[in-house]
Amino acid sequence: MALLQSGTRIYGNALIDTSLSISGNTSTTSNATGALTVAGGIGVGGNIFSSGNVTAVGLLAVDAIFSGNLVVNGNTVYANVSTVNIKDPIIEQGGNPNGSPLSLDDGKDRGSLLHYYSSAPTDAFMGWKNANSEFVFASNASTSNNVITVNQLGNVRASTFIGTLSGAASTAGTVTTNAQPNITSVGILDNLSVTGNISVGNANLGNAATASYFIGDGSLLTNLNISTAAVANANYSNFAGTVVNSTQSNITSVGTLTSLSVSGDVSLGNVSNVHILGGSNAYVLSTDGTGNLSWVAQPSSSTITVDNFTGNGTQTVFTLSTTPSSINQTTVNYNGVTLLRAAYSLSGANVTFGSAPAAGALVEVTTVNLLTGTTGGGGGGTTVVASITWAIASSNTVTQASYGYFVDTSNNAVVMTLPSAATLGDTIRFNDLAGTFSTNSLTVARNGHKIQGLAENLVAQLGQASFGLVYSNSTYGWKLLEI
Repeated sequence: MALLQSGTRIYGNALIDTSLSISGNTSTTSNATGALTVAGGIGVGGNIFSSGNVTAVGLLAVDAIFSGNLVVNGNTVYANVSTVNIKDPIIEQGGNPNGSPLSLDDGKDRGSLLHYYSSAPTDAFMGWKNANSEFVFASNASTSNNVITVNQLGNVRASTFIGTLSGAASTAGTVTTNAQPNITSVGILDNLSVTGNISVGNANLGNAATASYFIGDGSLLTNLNISTAAVANANYSNFAGTVVNSTQSNITSVGTLTSLSVSGDVSLGNVSNVHILGGSNAYVLSTDGTGNLSWVAQPSSSTITVDNFTGNGTQTVFTLSTTPSSINQTTVNYNGVTLLRAAYSLSGANVTFGSAPAAGALVEVTTVNLLTGTTGGGGGGTTVVASITWAIASSNTVTQASYGYFVDTSNNAVVMTLPSAATLGDTIRFNDLAGTFSTNSLTVARNGHKIQGLAENLVAQLGQASFGLVYSNSTYGWKLLEI
């Protein structure tokens, strides 16, 4: 072993085969003092072991290059540098000394503690929280014995999240892309404005028996503005909601809308918008006074009374069993011939002929009194008379009860067919619109019913003729109401 004492100078290269021991005890305070000072560089092929500190003065001028491993057995390493470049793609944290794996749970957290200043020195943490078995991003954290205490969680901003979200979303953001597979609000979705179409396909809302859904300015969905909503193939299973807004543009039930209670007036628009199933042709809705509706046959709009007399050659006054409201409500048949009203007069219930009917002559007087009713319920109200609807016919037509027809035969004869079904009091009227019945006749086809008690059609060939028919029964059929 070579021993170099104070003042020893070596000129040229020195080759030491074994070891070199320097016995100087001068402490180093710079690169020019100490037991060993080297003016040039030191090349070391093996390990450097130091019981003290290894200090490089001038970090930018002197490089420390280690071809072997650097093992630091102290507790803390401070790298007071501006930039640290680490070549390895994977950085290991939290293992045993010299990279050996853990053999038990040490209860410590792993991650990065980030120092920043926000009105006071503050630490942030991002890493693995061992006790929770989860990654944590904390904007305020404290540490003790390598265990992190999260004082406040921080926000994480990213372009896209891939995975499953759980928990409550407390912040509403802005949707900026066109394609959104799911937008879910587990509370209140405020201020959703949609300017295009909303298409909902094959939607199953499940058992939403206690849910409330609003379209418009409701109290659950605030300021929901949907300009055009197209809902296709939607399956609302056991859905029961509550409409709380007074203005509803459309409420549609594709299946059965049950238990709809509306207080106040309901405007259904044109009658063509209303479709109520049940009932028979020409039936009407009737109420029992408590809100229950049912289909019933139309009530008679008139009463018909037939009085038959036999002349004795001297009697001119005949008393009817009912009092007609006017002479226009009576029709007199004398031995099968209908008399003009000028041939008799009416006073109360008495019919007076200008000359006495011949002995044995058959006289039949038909009286039709229109029924009247009152508007509203209970006593009082305005008296109304059963109305008739008028139409113009210039071609063959099947007629309806309670209709009047202006028949135009100016170009051709016309056949007006009576209804196949008739009930007591059904009334139909005819009028020669163009005054051409004398040129082109009107035929009233009986359609299985009798007219004036005869199984024959009625043919009108008198210009400007106007007459009505009222149905009595199967024996007499349609009777002339007036001429």
